[in-house]
Amino acid sequence: MKIKAIGCVAAAAVLFFSVPVSAQQADSTPPVPTDMESVNGPLTDVVLEIKSLKADSSLYEIELRNASPVDLFRVIARDYNLNILVEERVSGTITASFRSISLKDALQEIALMSNLVLEQKDKVLVVKPNLITKIFILNHVQAETLINPPAAESDTSQTTQTTSGRGATIYDLLSNNGKVFLGKRPNSIMLIDYPDNVKKVELYLEMSDKGLTSKIFRLKYIKARDIVAPSASLSGNAAASSASAPAAAQTTP
Repeated sequence: MKIKAIGCVAAAAVLFFSVPVSAQQADSTPPVPTDMESVNGPLTDVVLEIKSLKADSSLYEIELRNASPVDLFRVIARDYNLNILVEERVSGTITASFRSISLKDALQEIALMSNLVLEQKDKVLVVKPNLITKIFILNHVQAETLINPPAAESDTSQTTQTTSGRGATIYDLLSNNGKVFLGKRPNSIMLIDYPDNVKKVELYLEMSDKGLTSKIFRLKYIKARDIVAPSASLSGNAAASSASAPAAAQTTP
């Protein structure tokens, strides 16, 4: 993998970023981390290239393919003498191409596409997952039944049917960093996850938290008892036939 970094960042950009640069990062060795292969696989599959434009040193061309966000921010912190702190929960890979863009704008776009948040704390730029918290109040279904769904049947003959036919649970909609708890408010759920996953859970709860509804129909050409009575007689006949079936079976020689 080849990494190019030419020129220097403008003074305004220096004030924007931050990550403590270790002694190992401050030496004259190439900016590629020694553990790059263990993070992203074979080096031939990874591209992380940053270079400034000759016409305007404040603008850059950035080429990324299967690059780790951790390695990207580490290289930027080293090459441009910035203070950047990346939380350990940051993961994934980035594939993107930027042309004639400032370093600040490029990092903001990368953070957006990777579900990350850039927080400026004094002279340090903190990079962390964009996790949000939302509380849902349920009206009809019990929150505990969604957080702790009933266990599957222990009967081995029904295992295949239970596994293949079970509906999605709230946990199927969470990301690897997502968490769900019973809320402090009565019959509530507290969710911590990325915005897209929160929307999925919200739709799931809207579909699950529906009570029984009733509706009155006014009939013009038929009486209500003409509809209800035949239904009752049909159910009575069905019950009678099922009750007589065993008796018939017993009289058969």
